[in-house]
Amino acid sequence: MAGGRRLGCRRGCDSRAKRNRCSEECVVVLSGRLTVEVGDQVHELKTRDSCHFDSNIPHRFRNDGRTSAQFMVSVTPPSY
Repeated sequence: MAGGRRLGCRRGCDSRAKRNRCSEECVVVLSGRLTVEVGDQVHELKTRDSCHFDSNIPHRFRNDGRTSAQFMVSVTPPSY
């Protein structure tokens, strides 16, 4: 079973605190640019890029781009 959600992130948006939970996540950027920090790794994603990570590792999302970003997050098992 998996859960998913389409999210938006305005220019300059930052989830601030790194989060962690017992699951796995897959992030797909639908438009714009998104920075995904997972532990000490930083992934700079652009439209149609994706990444997958263990959600037990502290992580956060931020938009350092000039425009809003739209992205999809799929989490298994769902954490909502």
